[in-house]
Amino acid sequence: LAPDVEPEQLQDLTPPSVEFVTPEAGASVEGVVAVEIDAQDEDVVVSVTLRVDGALLAIDDEAPWTFEWDTSALGTGSYVLEAEAKDASGNPGTAFIEVTVLGACDKDGDCPPTVEFLAPLADAYVRGELEIKAAASDDEAVVKIRYLVDDGLLQEDSQVPFKVPWDTTEFDDGVHVLELIAYDTTDKTGSATIQVTVDNSPPELSLVSPEEGAVLHDEILLVADATDEILMD
Repeated sequence: LAPDVEPEQLQDLTPPSVEFVTPEAGASVEGVVAVEIDAQDEDVVVSVTLRVDGALLAIDDEAPWTFEWDTSALGTGSYVLEAEAKDASGNPGTAFIEVTVLGACDKDGDCPPTVEFLAPLADAYVRGELEIKAAASDDEAVVKIRYLVDDGLLQEDSQVPFKVPWDTTEFDDGVHVLELIAYDTTDKTGSATIQVTVDNSPPELSLVSPEEGAVLHDEILLVADATDEILMD
């Protein structure tokens, strides 16, 4: 009898097909970006690798091929995403797209300044004359801060400590929006906004009882009525 002969196995040389589902090529992205890959093979896809500018981001070994890409620490600029799928025979298939990250900093690491209110604080009640105080920082230097009230320029300041006077009597009682805009040496800006309530009008007080001209003796009960347009404590 002739010996048993195993059928010849054909070598798989065909790589998987790969394409990006999201994001699209040329898209502008920010924050945490969902990356979805479509990978197909005549046999089976065993893994998909995602790289950003050639650096490994993550490897997924189970469909669906989805990744999260956190761009919050990246600078603004173009980045190349590469998806590489491998089949059971180790054949690699790749796809590339370029996207733009809208980051706070430039890709070279130049970041805008940060700024915050020291006084008054958010939702504070203010009256009379006071100082608006700010703190700002930058990787290079903060050259000036603009102080705005209801989108109108109040004053600019370029001296540390950052503070400017504000006469609230020149404004109507009620809620007002304060904004700080800090500028660095390359004219990048950072901003902060709060709301405060101006209250320069005292409450109105009237005596309800006893009536004017009444004759009083022994102990009496005084009754008064007070109203205020803003707040009564």
